[in-house]
Amino acid sequence: MYGYEIIQAHRKMTKGKWAPKAGTIYPILRRLEKRGFVKSEWTSKAGGLRRRYYKITPEGKKAAATAFSEWKKMMSGFREFLRELFGVD
Repeated sequence: MYGYEIIQAHRKMTKGKWAPKAGTIYPILRRLEKRGFVKSEWTSKAGGLRRRYYKITPEGKKAAATAFSEWKKMMSGFREFLRELFGVD
């Protein structure tokens, strides 16, 4: 996907609740590329505009899996905290 497609995908996945701005997403993509988590390539499709397409690397998939695992642990602990605090399930 290219940057704008990524923004639109976030908007769709979150049902419009979060759509990062271009000024947010592109620096993140550059950092991810610098760390080897994504690769980018400039491409023109069918005489259209040149766009920079990003693709996650195997290293990026591993890093994402680790990050999501840690996030799930943190959210589980936070859920327990709220249950104790408010006494609800």
